[in-house]
Amino acid sequence: MGRVSDADTVTGYRQQFYVCGSLSCVLHGPCDADTVTGYRQQFYVCGSLSCVLHGLCDADTVTGYRQQFCVRHRPFKLVADGDVIVVAIQYRLGTLGFLSTGDDTLPGNLGLWDQNLALRWVKDNIRAFGGDPEVVTLFGESAGSWTTGLQIVSPYSKGLFHRAILQSGSPQTSISYSTPAHVAFKELSRVLDCEAETDKKAVECLMTRSADDIVNKTNEWMASSGFTNSIGARVDGDFIPRDPVELTGDEQYVQEIGMGDIDVIIGFNNKEGAMITIASELEGSPMEGFSDAMMFTNILENAVKQYNNGQTSTLLNAVVDFFYRGADAGSNNSVPLDALVNLFGDTMFYAHTVEWLRPLAAQPHKGSRYLYMMEHDFHFNKNRVRGSHHGDELCLEFDLVFPADSLFIKLNKTLSHCSEEDEKMSDLFVKIWTDFAKTGNPNAPLQTALGGDWPEFTSENEAYLSLSLTPQVGRDVMRDRMALWLQLVPQIVSITQRQEEQPAPADSAKDEF
Repeated sequence: MGRVSDADTVTGYRQQFYVCGSLSCVLHGPCDADTVTGYRQQFYVCGSLSCVLHGLCDADTVTGYRQQFCVRHRPFKLVADGDVIVVAIQYRLGTLGFLSTGDDTLPGNLGLWDQNLALRWVKDNIRAFGGDPEVVTLFGESAGSWTTGLQIVSPYSKGLFHRAILQSGSPQTSISYSTPAHVAFKELSRVLDCEAETDKKAVECLMTRSADDIVNKTNEWMASSGFTNSIGARVDGDFIPRDPVELTGDEQYVQEIGMGDIDVIIGFNNKEGAMITIASELEGSPMEGFSDAMMFTNILENAVKQYNNGQTSTLLNAVVDFFYRGADAGSNNSVPLDALVNLFGDTMFYAHTVEWLRPLAAQPHKGSRYLYMMEHDFHFNKNRVRGSHHGDELCLEFDLVFPADSLFIKLNKTLSHCSEEDEKMSDLFVKIWTDFAKTGNPNAPLQTALGGDWPEFTSENEAYLSLSLTPQVGRDVMRDRMALWLQLVPQIVSITQRQEEQPAPADSAKDEF
């Protein structure tokens, strides 16, 4: 069997094969018989904010909070067990990758262009590494997931990849959840002492600031809001021509860019929202000391703005509060842990995933559409919330390497802390993912555990795979919670807007008697 080229021996491309962060992309394909016999190919792009901005998780250059969230993802298991070649790229994320004035002064979306360039490089060069440029699978987790989704909907990515796996994020996630571009620009200009008469002058000032200052000040700005402030992608009329859900619902556009031909697996973990509680409990976290009630209020108000055109709404606040807290809504009573975890998970991950997947499945398509929910109870989760937290599944795919003072070390989120059950879950997970990358069909590894196939997500049958050591097929994932955000809240917004647009009734004539 042939051997994948060592990154240390590929002059000029070593950084292209270094993994650190959260977007993953996998390039896969049957090997060229003249190059590397027997290997398959996967392309992984990472994206933790700190790691990506600095390139390497070097203790001498990455300090403080940024280093504490830095992770290296070593894809040994994917390569050895999955018979694939893994390629990793780095791209700009956070402020350096997505800060924008909302116009051509600073267009933003630089991280997406970085990824796109890397995909083009792979298409032109991957045969030299044993890969097939005609069978490429792009996959990512968290920021890597929503940027993978944005590559799917962008006209600039047409033909660059053929399958995609989105772990905990959809293209709608960043567009909806991020602070409006110009608002974020003004705020960060202020905290970096770069307020100016014009945006152009502010940009010139920001360019004099060090990367360390920009990242540190961005982290402080995000943490001060309980992480409801954030920097992300924007609809720029170019790389992202329109809202991703709107683009995906446009049959002509979908056909023009070949979106319907892409095989897609998308999903999330069953306790994504637990990340917000962990952040407040760990010593050294910027959110240390935030109460559950404080975080619940911040997230609720931010979520309402997402669905109400950036505006606050007392009515929507009350409706959503009642949905999650029942009779305690509006009171100063403590917030139930499940309410906080579910609210954050619903508004950050779950609703946006289903919101985008529905039109994707409704359009004519040749590619497959699969939805999953990871429900494995990881051994290392010993805090208040059991289940699969945000990012937990990464330990199933990668050998994760953390700096000594990483917050993740305190969480025991490393392969060395995985139980025998976690290792079994890893074997199944890697087999499903790599089989999908190689064939477009994830079902062979599931025949024993599931006793059948994982049904596709369709408009008529919104099926999903409950992924654990005893997987099961479910229908209508989180049905009531999805109905709240994707039906009831939009209906209330629509009715309220119509009422506000109606002319006020004329004053009735005064009674002459």
